[in-house]
Amino acid sequence: MKDNEYQCTACGNVYEKGWDDSESDKEAEDVWGVKDASKNSDMVVICDDCFNHRTPAEIKAMGNEFKSL
Repeated sequence: MKDNEYQCTACGNVYEKGWDDSESDKEAEDVWGVKDASKNSDMVVICDDCFNHRTPAEIKAMGNEFKSL
């Protein structure tokens, strides 16, 4: 994969990054309270379509395991 691409762990498709790491980190902190998510090798990345098909409860649960990081 190229540096500007990522693979969605949910659907397996490869996408061009639309955000830089600082924007993604801000979203992870806002949504789940996880700081510096892009530096956390345990965090997975999913595409917008896969993210948007989840319920609010599912989205919250996605980040619960990373609250202690």
